[in-house]
Amino acid sequence: MQNRQKTIKALQRQLEAHQKNLNFLEEQEAKFGPLAVPVELHNQLVKEREIIATLTLRLERLQHLQIRPGDTSARLLALAKAGVPSIAAVDNDVYWHGIVAEVATAFNFPTENYTVPQLVQYTQEFCRAGHRIAVIGLPTPTEFSRTVNLSTWTRTVVAVSGTIPTILLTCREARPVAIATRYTMLKNGVAPIATMQKETFTFEWFTKMFKKALEDGHTP
Repeated sequence: MQNRQKTIKALQRQLEAHQKNLNFLEEQEAKFGPLAVPVELHNQLVKEREIIATLTLRLERLQHLQIRPGDTSARLLALAKAGVPSIAAVDNDVYWHGIVAEVATAFNFPTENYTVPQLVQYTQEFCRAGHRIAVIGLPTPTEFSRTVNLSTWTRTVVAVSGTIPTILLTCREARPVAIATRYTMLKNGVAPIATMQKETFTFEWFTKMFKKALEDGHTP
């Protein structure tokens, strides 16, 4: 929710700046008259109006997302209806939600945060929510439970990665889960954009993989 508010404020600042640009260009246009506007000025006007229209649409969609924090099902439904592209950060450790959000903000995307149980419980809704990338932290064996076991987990990741470009985050403790997850993905003909070790994580490499996922959505 906090990330959404930051994105709204950023969009409002961008919209204000482009509106000022448009006002200036329209003043220049008025000096020439409608039949004598230079091509370069005309193209600038068209570009600014297109940018303003896009920003306004994104802003309106974000502002109309009325979601109660903690109601995962309602949040996913609202995201699907609004059609606002976002980045999904899935991890039981909220520290990694913040890391994903930092990179997503640099690409001008809001972030939606989930825990592993939420991803498993709402897999179908998650895949329809308009996420451009899913960054998924693999659980350790001790984090599994009666409702979230290794089998349900691997099926979930296969379903998500078959729909959304996926980056996996793993750690030493999650090594058995990482092996089983990648094996099951391979059997089902899907693969992540990248698998990154949390212990050796770097923003530079993560940003490169993030950009790759946005550009083509295909695995290497």
